[in-house]
Amino acid sequence: MFYFPRGQGKTSTTLALVAANVLIFILLLVGDNVPLLLLAQTGELFFAGAYWQIFTAMFVHFDLLHIAFNMFALVYFGRLDESSYSGGEYLAIYFGAGILGNVASLFLLPANVTTGGASGAIFGLVGTYVASTRKGGTS
Repeated sequence: MFYFPRGQGKTSTTLALVAANVLIFILLLVGDNVPLLLLAQTGELFFAGAYWQIFTAMFVHFDLLHIAFNMFALVYFGRLDESSYSGGEYLAIYFGAGILGNVASLFLLPANVTTGGASGAIFGLVGTYVASTRKGGTS
């Protein structure tokens, strides 16, 4: 069980992100490989003009364990961060960290490697949670 001080622990933004990730996962399960190749990120496609992939790859998960672990971490750390940041700040952290992580993978991985997942965005939430607790903002 999660502990949140009275009046904290909002989850509407976190649950919306979880729902979007799960919906994309289900759509990719029932679809063929074409949507996966368009949404997941590869350096080859990105540098050929598929620039949307640095955003859409945050919602692509490759198997049940991948999405399960990412969504567990998103719920856990997302709820903690939602109690400390406004909705706009929270989304800026999530999407900013996710895009930064995907840009980094373009330069750290071979161009033909397909990547996806919410890990970069979630690490951004973890980092801001740790930073806020070190400043004494959240307990």
